[in-house]
Amino acid sequence: MTPAALPAALAQAAAEQPGRPFFQMVDGEPWTFGAMHAHALAWRDALAASGVRAGAHVATLIPTCADAVGVWMGLGWLRALEAPLNLEYQGAILAQVLNYCEPGHIIVHRRYVAAVDAVAGELAGGPVILVLDDGDGAPPTRLSPLSPAPAPVEAAIDAPEPPGLHDLALMLFTSGTTGNPKGVLIPWGQVAAGARGHDIDEPVVAYSVAPLFHTGGRGTIAASILHRRHVVFRERFSGSQFWSDIERYGCNFAGLMAAFLAFLGQAGLPEGFRGSPLRYVGTGRIPENFRPIARRLGLKFSTVFNMTEISPPIASRGWLDELDGSCGHLREGYHCRIVDDHDREVPDGEPGELILRADEPFVLNQGYWRRPEDTVRAWRNLWFHTGDLFRRAPDGAYVFLERKDDRIRRRGENISSEEIENVALRHPDIEACSAVGVRSQLWDDDIKLVALLRPGRVLDPPALHAFMAAAMPAFMVPRYIELVDEIPRTPTGKAKRAVLRQAGVTPDTWDAAGGRRGA
Repeated sequence: MTPAALPAALAQAAAEQPGRPFFQMVDGEPWTFGAMHAHALAWRDALAASGVRAGAHVATLIPTCADAVGVWMGLGWLRALEAPLNLEYQGAILAQVLNYCEPGHIIVHRRYVAAVDAVAGELAGGPVILVLDDGDGAPPTRLSPLSPAPAPVEAAIDAPEPPGLHDLALMLFTSGTTGNPKGVLIPWGQVAAGARGHDIDEPVVAYSVAPLFHTGGRGTIAASILHRRHVVFRERFSGSQFWSDIERYGCNFAGLMAAFLAFLGQAGLPEGFRGSPLRYVGTGRIPENFRPIARRLGLKFSTVFNMTEISPPIASRGWLDELDGSCGHLREGYHCRIVDDHDREVPDGEPGELILRADEPFVLNQGYWRRPEDTVRAWRNLWFHTGDLFRRAPDGAYVFLERKDDRIRRRGENISSEEIENVALRHPDIEACSAVGVRSQLWDDDIKLVALLRPGRVLDPPALHAFMAAAMPAFMVPRYIELVDEIPRTPTGKAKRAVLRQAGVTPDTWDAAGGRRGA
């Protein structure tokens, strides 16, 4: 299949198979390719009438739904850039990210109007704020409602020239170690390249819980369009609903993070379980506790290494009964090296940073918005530096080891330690602090904050936790808090994060999950 920018690929699918099911939310009716393309063109016309032009930045806070897909495709036809925001952003962080991406328009679902309204006075440039009007009542008077005009499917097929693979499709956000957001500029070519995957020799009904402000969710939409798949979305992962969702919709493929597989493995199969249509799973690793379920169901697995800035350069070789702990092998069209701190290649088996580049243009990021220093640093010596430590096995497989920097991985989010610390330091009783990731009982990290109080101040961990919970997204709020008399530091004054990580949860650590101290 010849790669194409997604709006054009959707138009082609609508022309050739207008009645084929495409997108569906659990408990909702399926949207066909024809109906979704018509919806996209309706959004194109509504957004153009609201003043959106080529090259414009449009920030969105829209949950997973048909409108989220329609808005993205509609903006694509206008050659405007969508900046989808994490739906848990609020307060100072929401204002910071909105001001950073410089949107001329903000499209906000009614569910998030209060969060945007609370920071509207802090937004520079006077963006036009458009409420996704779903009929739940009148929006605040200084926010303008927006809903696309309906368009018939027949008229939708005839569309103006679509964007090219070189045009920008998205600005997705990734946390940096400096604590400031980085908006990754993603062209349509990268979106298309990221949707390539292993073929499945049967009609596919896919299942996904990946949010659309992540590359995983957008990649799922892209793969479903390019491969003409029916995809069923649940807005958030639910262990209690997973197997019933799979059976109800006949899903034979699911893309799931290892953390979700670990949860399913810990819970075990539901009582009275009689089988499942699930046959294929895309993931990073298979947790040990999920392997018995995989063997019982005869599941096939595939894996890729991916991140916001790239399309996957590494993947498993086809569908496998077991994953060997690696991310897979090098894909055609990509070049990878594992290097030391001076970009010199290290021997196989030794750890180093994974760097890469590609044969085709526009299949990797086009830099970070308004962050030229970070762009140059990431692309130094004309290779993209992932910041991930790998080793290459003798058979050429690439094995992920850990992040090179101080980023924390929690619930599928990469979180900057400094971003957490900056919120804690706003509390008048905190003199210094350090945030680290500690191993979760299931997968990824939980967050621990080690804090030093100002002399003579009194503050208990629950009060600090409540302060932080009111100022930041839930996924960033530390689960563990420990008040200390001293934070170990290097001779240059930096916190010894490795020492704090190694200490983990101690008898003096307060746990928000249980409201108590102790490991």
